Amino acid sequence: MANIVKNAFVESLGLTSIIDEIESRRGEGHKRCPDNLVVVGPSGSGKTTLIKELVEVRFPRTVSENNDKDIVPLLSVSFQKDKSTLAMVNDLITQLGDPETDEKDIDNAYERLWHLLEACRVEFICFDEFHNIRKGKSEQVSSAAEKFIKDINNHSAVIMIAFGTGEVQELITAVDELDTRFDEYLYMPSFSVFGGKRPEFVKYLLDLSEYADIDNREFLYEGDMPERLYITTEANPRRIARLIHRAIKLAKDDNGRRELKHKDLYEAAQKFGSSDKQAQVFRLSKKKFNNLLDMGEFEAADLTRTHQVMSEFFSKKRNFLGSYC
Repeated sequence: MANIVKNAFVESLGLTSIIDEIESRRGEGHKRCPDNLVVVGPSGSGKTTLIKELVEVRFPRTVSENNDKDIVPLLSVSFQKDKSTLAMVNDLITQLGDPETDEKDIDNAYERLWHLLEACRVEFICFDEFHNIRKGKSEQVSSAAEKFIKDINNHSAVIMIAFGTGEVQELITAVDELDTRFDEYLYMPSFSVFGGKRPEFVKYLLDLSEYADIDNREFLYEGDMPERLYITTEANPRRIARLIHRAIKLAKDDNGRRELKHKDLYEAAQKFGSSDKQAQVFRLSKKKFNNLLDMGEFEAADLTRTHQVMSEFFSKKRNFLGSYC
């Protein structure tokens, strides 16, 4: 399990509810009867990792009983900005394994796609980076993207699941033809150490620690480490996983050490892109860290506000004697 923390899929209550909602729609696809979903979350919240879990574990590709064709219950493609409708159709055909993918005629391409979607028993199509339906840098939806989505919805029984950042909702609701086709929004879970949400975050860190190739996995979720990680990463799953991954690498580079220390997370946080002050949360003793946390400035934390709080705290030139580093 070494060195795969940053690629780990860790379920939480929020993710489980999203997966359950998707699985509950199996067999419910109908032509001209949209039942599509939108999954919204900020960058790094785990959308792409969730898609990978759906493709590889929940809805894996198999072969038919006659072993003559692939059965693809869930198809996954990444939406690319300003692509032509024909190119997008050919992308799906490629994903379905058709050796002749460079169809030049849009009508022929569509006919091949409709045939493959039915033959491969495709029930869902996951579109990652769905915010790329935007036309260039404008606030409008690309006409090619709009046509592509409408055609799939009108000519197949496939349920579309659009994954994207917050702007996806604005883009979809601005176009009636899309707004009526995507009638339900699901939101990637956010973690916190406040408002009664700490146990869920601790459980997330505990499960994530199972992927850590170290001897003291409990270091990642016990004591005040959840608060330290929260302040440094805003509890963003991608940032957490990368931070821990880099800290483990630093420990291993230190004569093969298998125990993670505060200094590893401190050094990793500096490389991670945090400011030097923000990384200092891993240097502080328990007492001094509690003093910082007691300021009550982190309950609605974002990284900008976190930087401000840390700058104010350390501008007082407090003594670091007795810190962990």
